[in-house]
Formats: sequence, structure tokens, C-alpha cells
Amino acid sequence: MRYKPFIKECCEAVAEAGGQENDILLVHLVKLQCIVEEIRLGGLWDSVLLGESHAPKAPIGVYVKAFQAELQSFKNSLPLDLQQDRQ
Repeated sequence: MRYKPFIKECCEAVAEAGGQENDILLVHLVKLQCIVEEIRLGGLWDSVLLGESHAPKAPIGVYVKAFQAELQSFKNSLPLDLQQDRQ
């Protein structure tokens, strides 16, 4: 998602409008996609999988913990019914 500031602005507008339940779900899905893109575009996984010499300077565990914390924060921001949805 290249236009993250614009997408964020759109999500905020949709969330504030408080429309349908699916609108709120869409906002959360877009936020999750932004996290995934941040991980993917960060180049960490390409460096690891391809064994590239320009691998990150910090140990991989540091990055993994940071991403885990970001995903946990995302999960905590979800409404309770979505946190418990196991489908």
C-alpha cells in the first residue's frame, strides 16, 4: 500500500462515520495489511530467505519481537467480538 497517509485518512473517516459493521471490519483489515506490507517491504524476510549479504544489522530476534509487539497491539485495538472470532 503505497499511499499509507491517504489510506490512513480514509480509514479514520470510515471509522468516525460509524457505518456498518463491515465498514469497521474493513478498517481493521486495512490496518493489518499495512502492518504486513511494512514487514514485507522492510526487506527483512527477503534478506533472511535469500541469504543476502545486506542482512539487517540487528539480530533477527529483535525484529521478530518488534513485529510481534506490533501485531499484539493491533489485536488489542480490535473490538472484543473480533478478538474472540475464531472463524
